[in-house]
Amino acid sequence: MTDASGNDITHVQTITVQDTTAPSFVEALPANVTVECSAVPTAVVLTATDNCGTATIAYNEVTTAGTCAGSYTLTRTWIATDLCGLTTTHVQTITVQDTTAPTFVEALPANVTVECSAVPTAVVLTATDNCGTATVAYNEVTTAGTCAGSYTLTRTWIATDLCGLTTTHVQTITVQDTTAPTFVEALPANVTVECSAVPAAVILTATDNCGTATVAYNEVTTAGTCAGSYTLTRTWIATDLCGLTTTHVQTITVQDTTAPSFVEALPANVTVECSAVPTAVVLTATDNCGTATIAYNEVTTAGTCAGSYTLTRTWIATDLCGLTTTHVQTITVQDTTAPTFVEALPANVTVECSAVPTAVVLTATDNCGTATIAYNEVTTAGTCAGSYTLTRTWIATDLCGLTTTHVQTITVQDTTPPSFVEALPTNVTVECSAVPTAVVLTATDNCGTATVAYNEVTTAGTCAGSYTLTRTWIATDLCGLTTTHVQTITVQDTTPPSFVEALPANVTVECSAVPTAVVLTATDNCGTATVAYNEVTTAGTCAGSYTLTRTWIATDLCGLTTTHVQTITVQDTTAPTVVTPFPTVLNATCSAIPAVPQLVFTDACSSTPITVVTNETTSTVASDGTYTIVRTWTVTDACGNGDTFMQTVNVTIPNYFQVLTTDTQCTVDIDLEVDVLSIINLQFGTQPTGGTWTDVSSSGALDFTNGVFTPLNLANGSYIVRYETNDPDCPRVFEVTIPVDKGVCTVENCVTLNIYNAVTPNGDTMNDSFVIENITNLDCYPENTVEIYNRWGVKVFDTTNYDNRNRVFTGLSEGRGTVNQSAELPTGTYFYILKYKTIEGNYVTKNGYLYLSR
Repeated sequence: MTDASGNDITHVQTITVQDTTAPSFVEALPANVTVECSAVPTAVVLTATDNCGTATIAYNEVTTAGTCAGSYTLTRTWIATDLCGLTTTHVQTITVQDTTAPTFVEALPANVTVECSAVPTAVVLTATDNCGTATVAYNEVTTAGTCAGSYTLTRTWIATDLCGLTTTHVQTITVQDTTAPTFVEALPANVTVECSAVPAAVILTATDNCGTATVAYNEVTTAGTCAGSYTLTRTWIATDLCGLTTTHVQTITVQDTTAPSFVEALPANVTVECSAVPTAVVLTATDNCGTATIAYNEVTTAGTCAGSYTLTRTWIATDLCGLTTTHVQTITVQDTTAPTFVEALPANVTVECSAVPTAVVLTATDNCGTATIAYNEVTTAGTCAGSYTLTRTWIATDLCGLTTTHVQTITVQDTTPPSFVEALPTNVTVECSAVPTAVVLTATDNCGTATVAYNEVTTAGTCAGSYTLTRTWIATDLCGLTTTHVQTITVQDTTPPSFVEALPANVTVECSAVPTAVVLTATDNCGTATVAYNEVTTAGTCAGSYTLTRTWIATDLCGLTTTHVQTITVQDTTAPTVVTPFPTVLNATCSAIPAVPQLVFTDACSSTPITVVTNETTSTVASDGTYTIVRTWTVTDACGNGDTFMQTVNVTIPNYFQVLTTDTQCTVDIDLEVDVLSIINLQFGTQPTGGTWTDVSSSGALDFTNGVFTPLNLANGSYIVRYETNDPDCPRVFEVTIPVDKGVCTVENCVTLNIYNAVTPNGDTMNDSFVIENITNLDCYPENTVEIYNRWGVKVFDTTNYDNRNRVFTGLSEGRGTVNQSAELPTGTYFYILKYKTIEGNYVTKNGYLYLSR
C-alpha cells in the first residue's frame, strides 16, 4: 500500500498447506466371515477417495493352511495410499471350513436274501466331495449261520473326504441253502445174481450247490433158504452241509446153482513099480457160494504076490448145499527091478604097498524089500613081497533072487624112496661165530626100513673167517632106493666190532661246563679191534655258542668199523651279572632325589662288551602327594642273554595338597572379581606360575587364563577352584573353596524405574537405544523381560535380563514375523511390554508406546 506522501507498506502472508488426513474407502468394507469351502466369496474390489487428491488401492491375499485341504484361512488386505503416502488399511479374515460329508456316485446296493450259489459280487462304489476328492473303503464281514450254506454278509462302504468327514452305506445279504445234494455217478439198478457174482458196492459221491456233500453207505443182508441164497439191500444217503439229503436204494437177489469144483489136477490111472506107488493126492475143492469138503477112500485088491496088487482111490467133493463132484483113480502095482548097491562102488586101482585100501563094506537096497551082500577076496603073488594083486568080489541078492555083482582089482607095487624123518637143514649164511652143529638125520620107508650115511667137506675162503661147509646125508631103503640131502653153509664175517664202554650221549651244556672226551675201547666177534678218536669244533652265533663233534671209530681185523659220534652243543644262556652294589629301594623327598648310580656288569662266557640300556619312568602323583621313580638297567651279552636290574625311588612331596577357604562373596556385585592366585600367594607365601586351573564345581565363573573368579549371579553355595603347579619334581595342588551368598551383599534402597520411550538411532550417541533406567540394579530387579511390537502387532524385539548395554533395543529387527533379522525398523510408533520381578518377589508389568525416528 502507498500513501499520499509516497510511503508504502508491504504485508506477506504464507499459507502452509499440509495433508494429514488418510484416504477413505468408498465401498462398504467386507467383514470377517466363516464359509464352506465350496462357497468362498470373491474378493471385493475396493476404491478410495482422498481429501487432497486421488488414492490407489493395493490388494494382497494370504492363505494360511488349516488342518486339512478344505480348512484354511484367507487374509485379504486392502491398503489405500494417497499422494502423500498416508495409508488406510482394511483386513478381512475368511475362515474356510469343510462340514459337508462326501456323496456316493453310484446307486447304492439294497439288502437281499439269496441262495448260497447266487451271492452277488460286491459293487464298486465311488464318491465325490464338495471340497475335493473322496476315497471309499470297503469291508465285508461274514456272520456264520446254522450251517456252512447259511450266513449273513454285511458289506460296508465308507466314503471319506480330505477332512475326514464320512458317509457310510451298509448292505446286508442273507445267504441260505434250500437245495438238496445230487449224486454224481449213475445209480445202480436192482439185480438177481449168482452168489459168486455179487457186484461190488458202487462208490457214489455227491455235489451241492452250496458246498460239499458227504455220502453215507449202508448194506443190509436178509438170509435166504441157505447160505448161498440171500438178499442185499444197499442204501446211499447224500447229505449236504445244511443237512439236506438225497437217498438211493438198490436190491440184489443172490442164489446158488453151481456144484463144487476140485482145485488140484486130478490123478490119472497108472501102472507102477512097487517102489513107486504114488502117495494119495490131497484134493481140495472150492464152491462159488462157500466152502466144500472132500471125502477120500482107498481099496487094495491083492495080486499074484505081495509086490503085485491094485489100488482103487475115490475122492467126493460136497458143497454146503449138498451138491457133489466125484473122481476115481486105479493104480496097478508090480515088481521087476533087481537090488542096488547103496555105497559108491570101489574102482580098480594100482597102489603103493603102503597104501592098500581097506575093503569097503557095501550094502544094498531093493525097491520091493530087503537085500543081502556076499563078499570074497583073492591074493595073487607078484615078483616080490611088495608086489602082488588083490581081487575083491561083492554079490547083492533080493528076496526074489534077483542079484547084482561088483568086482574090484587092486595092483600093489613099491616105487617110493625112503623119507628123512627130521626137518632138513637149509642152506645158510652165518657169522664165523655162529656155525651150526651138523644135524643127525634118520629115514623111514613105506615098504620097510632105511639107513642114513653123512659126509662134510670144507672149502677155504679168502680169509680164515670166510669159508664154505658142504654137508651131505644119503638115505637108502631095502630095495636100494635112495634120497639125498645137501646143505651148504657159507661162513662169513659181517659183524663190525662193538664198543666196550657206555657211549657218551649228545648233550647241551653251558660254555663253562664242557665235559672231557671219554676213552673208548672195542671188541670183535672174530678177533681184536682198535679205536681211533677225533674232535671238530664248529663256531656258533657268538663266542659262547659253538658245537663240538667227537668221533670214535672202532676197526676189526677185516676192516669192519663201528662209529660213534657225540655232538656237544655248547651254549651261553647265562645273563651278565652286576658287579657294583646298589640299593634297590630308596625313599626321598622331591627336593632331594638321589642321582642315578653308575653300575658295572660282567659276563661269564664272553669278554665282548656288554650292552646296557638305562631307562627311568615316573608314576603319576598319588592323592597323598607321593610318586615312584623306577630306574631299570637292561643288560645283554654277546649271545643275547639279558637281565634287568631295577631301583625304585619312593618320592614324597611335602605339603602336596593345600586347602583354603575365602571370605563369603556377594553374588550381585557386577564389579566383583576374586583373584584366586593372589589369595594362594597371601595364604602360602608362594606365587606359582604356569599351572593348570580346574573349575571343580563347574560354576562357569572361573577365567582359566588368569584365575579370576566372578561370582555374579551364582546360586548361594560353596564353589571349589583347583590350581595344579607343573614342577616336574615337586608339583603341588592348591584347592580354594569360595563361599557365595547373596545375603552378604549390601542392598541400597531401590530406585524407581524410569522408561525413556523415544529412540533416535542415528549414531549421535543421543537416545540411540531404548533406556530403562535402574533396570540393572539386580538387587532390586533380579529378573526382567522386554517385548516390542509394531503397529501390526508383529513382535520385532524380545529379550530377558534387559541391561541397557548388551541386551538392548537399538531400532533393529530380530527377525520376527515378516520383518528380516537385523533390518532397520521404519520410523513409527511401537508398543513395549516390560515385565520385572521386585526385591520382594512380586512380578510387575508396564507397557506403553515407544516412538522411533531416524
